[in-house]
Amino acid sequence: TMIRALNEKTGEVKWSNNLVGSTPASITYANGVLYTGNFNGVFRAIKASNGIELFTDTVGAPISSPVTVVNGKAVVVTGIVGPDFSPTGGTVRVYGLAP
Repeated sequence: TMIRALNEKTGEVKWSNNLVGSTPASITYANGVLYTGNFNGVFRAIKASNGIELFTDTVGAPISSPVTVVNGKAVVVTGIVGPDFSPTGGTVRVYGLAP
């Protein structure tokens, strides 16, 4: 999956990032940062203005829900229950965000 930022007036691509991977959930925007996770279990924080990765962490299980940002923390839920996925569910990880 590739994410792109577009110029709101011209529609031209301002930047693109193809490191995100297969991302089933919507991308969360908060305070100038995009937060996303992928099926490979990688959580990313990307600077919205230029597409540069600020932080990445491998969590060990698929991330299929949007990242929730609240009170200076990013909440990442992992795991997918189903026939081709983990029968035991997943985890909840909380990351403190830099001011």
